Amino acid sequence: MIERKIATSVVLGALGLISACGGGGAQSIALPEPNQTDICETNDVGVATNCRTGQKIVFLPAQFGNAQLPVYFAAANCDLRYSVVLTNGAVTCIFKPIKLTEEAKGTSAPASQAQGK
Repeated sequence: MIERKIATSVVLGALGLISACGGGGAQSIALPEPNQTDICETNDVGVATNCRTGQKIVFLPAQFGNAQLPVYFAAANCDLRYSVVLTNGAVTCIFKPIKLTEEAKGTSAPASQAQGK
């Protein structure tokens, strides 16, 4: 009986430590409800400038062939906290563009292509 009380105390103490570690600085972030009624369409792989954050965006490139384009588009334009629909030729997601640095604004090619890799 004493061993069981000790084991229970150890388990409860460990759970207390685990919850204390996770709750110290972490805050839950309430996500705004995405705009499910409006769709913004683009065929440019770069950061979309004609869409509003939180609305659906669909990327339909003018030419098909480079299977990496949808991945680049999703990285630059999609809120990855939500689902992303991705095929070899298109992407649909909730729009949340990356913030470009001044250096990145000058180039439209991905870093690996700009460096010739």
